This record gives sequence, structure tokens and C-alpha cells, in this order.
Amino acid sequence: MASDPHTPDPVQPDPGGVGGTVGHTKSGRPPVADVNLLARATLCGWITPEKAESLATSRMLEVLERKSPRGWIAAAKVVDAMKRTTLASVDTALRVQQQTELEGRLAEVESRLAERGDS
Repeated sequence: MASDPHTPDPVQPDPGGVGGTVGHTKSGRPPVADVNLLARATLCGWITPEKAESLATSRMLEVLERKSPRGWIAAAKVVDAMKRTTLASVDTALRVQQQTELEGRLAEVESRLAERGDS
């Protein structure tokens, strides 16, 4: 007998998981709560350990491989948010580098102008 798709399966702890209620349902699916928590963590920019990020990415890939449209959409949104967060981090790092370079160039120009004015 198949389980009711509207009733969540009880969560079984994942022995290799990161703690809390993170796990798999009896059917082997990651619970929707895991997907939602990861979405919130990603959107809020919470700092997560590297191992947790790796596990989360693996979990989202598991969900994407399943045929459930609801789970697929939720996981796809999380993966998209993860990509956007990564791109935003890279963009910020590039802007900081540009700002630092511009400050150095400005200081050089100002020192040259000061030398001309002193002569």
C-alpha cells in the first residue's frame, strides 16, 4: 500500500547527517522541511560549514532526480538560490578588488599632483 502523498513520512535520522531532524523519510526522500530550511539558510546568507554545503547540495540533487513535481520545484529553487548567492559573493569580491585598485590609483595621482604643486 502506497503512503498518502499529503501525509509526510516520519523522519528517520540520517547517521551521517549534520544533526537535528535532518534525515530521510521512510520512502527514502529528504523531508520537505530540509529543503525549506536550506532555502531559508541560503536566502538569509547563513554561514554554513563546508561539509553541510556539500551534504545539502547532494540532498538537493537527490530531490531533483525524483519524479515529484513539488519536490523538484522546491529543490530547483534552492539550487538557483545557491547559485545566485555564489555569484553575489564573487561580484562583491570583484567590487572590493576594483575599489582597492582605484584607491591606490587615486593616491598615486594625488601624490603626483602634490609633487607638482610643491615644485
